[in-house]
Amino acid sequence: MFLSMSDGRRTTAVGHLDADCFYVSAERVRDAFLVGKPVGVLGKQGACVIAKS
Repeated sequence: MFLSMSDGRRTTAVGHLDADCFYVSAERVRDAFLVGKPVGVLGKQGACVIAKS
């Protein structure tokens, strides 16, 4: 993503948030059957995958 500064310069902003591992790890703690298996975690409405391993 490019950001325009007030003085006309452009700078690049990069962000990364790795929450995938957290949600999958939490589900594996809740259900040991999932350990060592591919896991997908759905959002509250079930409309999208919010985490995968």
